[in-house]
Amino acid sequence: MSLIDLGELRDDPLPDPGPRPVRRGTRLLRVAGVLVLTLLALSAAVPPQPLPEATVPARLGARVHLAGDLLLLADPPDLTGNSDNPPPQLVAYRLPQAHEVWRIALPFPVTGELQGVDRTGDLLVLFGSGGPGPDARSWSIAVGAADGATRWRYPGWAHGFTAAGLPLFWEGDAATGAETLRAVDPRSGQVRWTLPLPSGVTVTMRPQPQGVETLLTVDLTGTFTTYRTDSGARTGTGQLPAPEPSRGYRVVVGVHDLLVATDTGGTVTAYRYPDLQRRWSLQLDGQLSEFHPAPCGRYLCTFHLDGGMQILDPATGRVLAADRRWQFVLAAGDRLLTTSAPDVATSAGPVWVVDPGTGRVVADLGRWRLAMLASIGVHDTDGPVVGIRIDPVSRRMLVAVLDPTESRPRVLGAVRDISGECQTGSGVLVCRRMDGSFGVWPVS
Repeated sequence: MSLIDLGELRDDPLPDPGPRPVRRGTRLLRVAGVLVLTLLALSAAVPPQPLPEATVPARLGARVHLAGDLLLLADPPDLTGNSDNPPPQLVAYRLPQAHEVWRIALPFPVTGELQGVDRTGDLLVLFGSGGPGPDARSWSIAVGAADGATRWRYPGWAHGFTAAGLPLFWEGDAATGAETLRAVDPRSGQVRWTLPLPSGVTVTMRPQPQGVETLLTVDLTGTFTTYRTDSGARTGTGQLPAPEPSRGYRVVVGVHDLLVATDTGGTVTAYRYPDLQRRWSLQLDGQLSEFHPAPCGRYLCTFHLDGGMQILDPATGRVLAADRRWQFVLAAGDRLLTTSAPDVATSAGPVWVVDPGTGRVVADLGRWRLAMLASIGVHDTDGPVVGIRIDPVSRRMLVAVLDPTESRPRVLGAVRDISGECQTGSGVLVCRRMDGSFGVWPVS
C-alpha cells in the first residue's frame, strides 16, 4: 500500500497570495463575452415594433376582397325584409393608404352577397349569389375599377380570364347537372363563344402567366377534347385507354404535360399529352383516394383525408417524399412551404421549408398561421408569404415574412386587438380588429 503525505493539518489561515496576474488577452475575451451576453439579452427583451397601419371602418359581417391596388369592402346582405333600410354598400379603397375611391350600392339583390372579385386592367368582375328565394342564382357583374360604374352583368360564376383577356363564366343547371362555359367581351359583355358541358365532364384550364390559353374537357369514358380560349374552336380530340373491367374513370385532369386519370378503384394512370403514351401508374390507398394528384410547383402532390401528403415525380410517378404531418403546401420557387394542422388556441402550426425532390426539411420556421391558407391542398402565391401568430388572450398578433430561401422568419412587427379574418395580397395584410373595423398593414 502506498501512502501519500499531505503534510500537517493546521488551523492557521493561509497567507493571502495577492491578486493573480491577468493576461490582457484573457481580460479582453471576458469583456467581449459580457458585452455579447448583454446585447443578446437586450435584443431578446426588445419587443417587435408596431407596424404602420391604416383603418377601414366596417359593419359586422362585412367582407373584404383584394383586387390589385384596391381593397373592396362589401356590406353583408340585408335579410330583414325591411325596404326602408339603406341598400348594402360596396366601397373601394386605394392601397396601401386605404383612401376611399368610390362608393356604390352593391349591385346584387339586397339579400345577395359578394363572394369574389376578379380583375383585368381597369375592369372588376364581381361574382356572388342573389341570396335565398327566387334571386338565388349566381351573378357576375363587371364594374369600372376607377369609378365603380356598372358595365354589364351576366348570370353565372366568374372563373378567371383567358390569355386574350376574355372573362370566363360558368352557369349550372341544378336539375340535370349540366353546365355551360361562356367567354364574353370585357368591354361590351357580348358573348364571344359558348361551350355546353354535359354532366360528368371535367374541365381543365391550362393557365399561362397571361391567362388561360387551352381548355381540356374529359368525360368519364376517357374521351377528351381540347379548345382554344380566344375563339372556343375545337383543336383536337382523343380517347384514353379503357380502365380495368368493372371500373370507370372517376376523374381525369390535365397536369403539366400529362393526362392523369383516376379510376373508381383508386388507380392513377398518367398518359403523355397529346400522343397518349402511358407514362406510369400507381395505386392510391383508401385515405388518399379522395384527393386526386394536383400540381405543386414542378411536382405532383396527393393528400390524406386525415392529414399527410405525398410528393410524386410527374415523369415517373415515383413517390419522392411523404409525411403524415403535412396538410398545406405553398409552392414557392423550387421549394415548398408546408405546415400541419394548427393548434386550437393560436390557430398556428409548424411551418417547414421542404426540398420537394427529396422531402428533406431545409428549415424549420417555427409555428405560424399562413394568412392566405384556408383549406387542405396546394396553394400558389406570387407575393410574400406572410405568417401570423395571434395571442388568444391579449389578441396581439406577430407578423413575419416566411421566405423559403431563408432559415429564419423575418419578423415585421406586431399589432394589437386582432379578431381574425386575415388575408394577404397586393402587398398588404388585412385583418379584422376587435372593434369590427379592418386594419391594413404593408408587408412587401
